[in-house]
Order: sequence, then C-alpha cells, then structure tokens
Amino acid sequence: MASILVFAVNSLIGQHPNGLENSLEHSYPHDATWSEYIRITMVCSTWRQIALHTPKFWTPLCFLLLVRSAHFPEILSRSGVAPLRLRITPSVLYSDSRAPPIPESRLAQLFDPARLLELNLYVDKCRRNILLESFPMGKTPLLEIFVLCKDMRVGGHLLEEYLAIPHHILNFPRPSIQNLLIELCHSPWESAASIPSYPNLVHRTLSQLAPTIYVVEVLRIINLSPKLEHLALFNDPTLLRQLHRPSLRPPDDPSLHADLPRLATLRLTGDSPFICGLLSKISHPPSTSLRLVCKGHWPAVNGLHPYTSLLDLVGLTTANPLYSASTVSLQKRGHSMASSAWY
Repeated sequence: MASILVFAVNSLIGQHPNGLENSLEHSYPHDATWSEYIRITMVCSTWRQIALHTPKFWTPLCFLLLVRSAHFPEILSRSGVAPLRLRITPSVLYSDSRAPPIPESRLAQLFDPARLLELNLYVDKCRRNILLESFPMGKTPLLEIFVLCKDMRVGGHLLEEYLAIPHHILNFPRPSIQNLLIELCHSPWESAASIPSYPNLVHRTLSQLAPTIYVVEVLRIINLSPKLEHLALFNDPTLLRQLHRPSLRPPDDPSLHADLPRLATLRLTGDSPFICGLLSKISHPPSTSLRLVCKGHWPAVNGLHPYTSLLDLVGLTTANPLYSASTVSLQKRGHSMASSAWY
C-alpha cells in the first residue's frame, strides 16, 4: 500500500469540537501551511476495507494534533502496520513556538523503522536534537523518500551554520530509497566510503553542501547510486561566508569517475572549479538535460577567459566579456545549448 490510511475525524471531535474540523476542512489541500500530516485508518471496521480501496476519501490529520492528542495510543493502534508518511515541515516548527514540547516517546513510535515510507524532516535550532535522535537506528526497508533540511531562517542569516547529521541516519541500509534530498548539512559526507550504497536511488538532491566537501568526495557519494536518473548539486558560493570557504583542496584523483548511464537531468550550481570538476568526471548519455549555474566573480587567468574550461566542457566558445558577470547560466536539452549571463 503506497500511502498511510485515513483516520475518522469524529474520534477527536470531543477533544477539538470545532478547531479540528475547521482546520482539516479549510486547510487541505487549499492551504499549503498544513501540508504536514499522517494518514491513519478508518475507525469503523465495517468500512475499513472500503476505505483501503478509495484513497480519494482519505482525510489528512495534522501532525501536531495527532502527536499531542489524548487519543494518540488508540489512533496509532488502529493504524495497524500501515506504512507511514511523516512530514514535519517549517510550518510545524513556527506554528508550534508556544506549545508544549513534542513527547519523545510518541516521536519514537512514529519513527518506526518498519513502517516509514516517507520522511520529510525540517529541523530548526531548538528541535534539532529531539528530531534527529528520534530517527530510527536501524534498517528502514520501506523508506522511499527522505528529505532532511536545516531551517535557513535561524538567526536572521541565511547560512549561520550547517546541520551536523548524526552518523546513524545515513549509515544504515536504506534499500528502498528512491528520492533523497539533503540541504545545509555536513558529515558524514566527509567519509563517503562509510555510507552504504543506495542501489535503487533514482533522484538525489544535495543542496548547499558544507564548503569543506571536495569534488572527489562528491563523486564518491554519486558512485553509491549507479541508477541515478536525476541529480542536482547546489553549492552557491555567494551564500557562503568568506571564512567558510576552504583554502586548500585535496589532490585530484584522475582515476575517479562517476558513470551514470541512466541520467536524464543534471543540475549543477556553484563556482567554476566545483562545476568543472564534477562535469568533467560524470559520464552521462548525450540526451541528458544539463542546467549549469556558475556563480561568483573570477578574474581572467593568464589572459584566458575565466570560463574557458567550463565552456569547453559543454562545447561553447565566446568572445563576450563574461568574466564581469556574477552569474553565468548554461542550459542544454538534447543536443542544443544556450548560455546567458546576469550582471
């Protein structure tokens, strides 16, 4: 079963006589701020089998209402062993500032490694420990979608610090993962060799990697997923503090390449060395759609165009003074390539 089942709203009406009905009725699917929910089975056993085959009638239940409900044990028991889609989004974090803390015991029950099908986990500075420590320390055989993002609004700055990922989150086998998105995180990327392969992963997005990560390490991570069809790597240098940028890079490994024969789309954002280093070592079909966004200011070197190496990789030559541009964007679909620059 590809989704979690529905819970009959009337079992909570006694506890939330108006608010729950109104919240569910008016916020989903019209209000995106209520996107976090868990779907639980119907209460009435007579209609249970009907509900299983009619997902269009399933009702979403807000995560916060569920996890703090007095009926939580009963609700979870009625859900049986149905797979769980758990979404803790920024709207949960900010709508919850004055509420009592989330019970750790209930989080542990919801982070059931045998039942998790999808996990969208956005963490802020206040709740990072409880949410990350609740992540199951073991194999998650059903988990297909995993999103882990650090909230970017803490402290009033976009990038105050990176999220340190506990080793157990990525160290256990995740054999069913097909979609993985990691944003504003570091470690254990620095020890990619210790991360298990994701053999069925087809969509990987790594956004704003820690600036201490090097191209060779990214390539080792990519090589863990040979079936990749969609790959996006974003490392915007204009968002990083100067003190965050590494001054030294490890020696290049000429033997290290990533062979991605199924790659359909490739999105790279970063400075010229980052993009060129990856693009020159990723083998992909000619039909792969490329989107390259090169950001930052770099002077010409030895009289050469500063983007010569990048343009050579994609088969372009230019006499335009792109070295003064803050962003250079290259996009390729099939065998055609277009370029543009923003100042």
